[in-house]
Amino acid sequence: MTNTLDQQVDYPVEANRYHLLAAYPCPFAHRAMIVRELMGLDDAVSIGIANSIKYEQYWGFKDAIGSVDDKDAVLGISNLSEPYLKGDPDYTGPYSVPALVDTHSGTVVNSESLDIIRDFATRFKTIAKADAPDLYPAGEEKEIEEWFSYVGTKVLGPGIRATHSKKQGVYDVAYEMIFSALDALEEHFATHEFLMGDHLTLADVVMYTPLARFDVVFYPVGSLNKKHLYEYPNLWRYTRQLYQMPAFKHTTHFKEIQKGFYLGKSSEVIYSREVLPAGPDLSRWEEPVSGQ
Repeated sequence: MTNTLDQQVDYPVEANRYHLLAAYPCPFAHRAMIVRELMGLDDAVSIGIANSIKYEQYWGFKDAIGSVDDKDAVLGISNLSEPYLKGDPDYTGPYSVPALVDTHSGTVVNSESLDIIRDFATRFKTIAKADAPDLYPAGEEKEIEEWFSYVGTKVLGPGIRATHSKKQGVYDVAYEMIFSALDALEEHFATHEFLMGDHLTLADVVMYTPLARFDVVFYPVGSLNKKHLYEYPNLWRYTRQLYQMPAFKHTTHFKEIQKGFYLGKSSEVIYSREVLPAGPDLSRWEEPVSGQ
């Protein structure tokens, strides 16, 4: 069956028309949450946060942050599948976050995280704050896209594969790939403040979300335990510098991230003990970054 949502949709940009559905554990949704705040779209694009704990009918809004009567406060839906199916009753999934929903029709207009953050950074500039940063500068698009690919294949992809691996060979390849990437990034940040040099771009947003999950999820759950992130001085400085920017910090909820991997009864949940770890110690994230 054709997934009609795979087709690019050129939806009009209007303030107060769209509602972003997200969940804190998801690194793809996290991208959209960060860019929404960086661009100052908080008042122009509303947001709904699904429950971090995944059951078979995830993502749901029962006991979700900001939900009303176990429903999304803006759309009045109980489950993420509803706006997908309203747009296409034959749609078979995935019912994923992020999902940008048109509140006029109640249907999903975009569910690809990279498309959403590109749109927020460019097309939505007309309704963004006046001093919104240029996160996708003209002339740098190609290099930014190359970093997107790098993160997907060398950092986030291996992290996800390791956490879900049930075969030694899959884990071994993921392990070697991600630590090779972290070593290369450590060298890169010896001479660069951000991925593109001295200025923040969408590439940094995309890089940040798997790095923020490394010590709390990928290291313990995926057994990617050669080194902690904080054992890479340059990479740790870079990640913590991003974290201490309000848009990154406000949207990074470490305990909610852990809930998505440790709790619930979905096939996506790695552990089934229903035990949420007390650690790791997160206080080092608050330490001042050298040079600030």
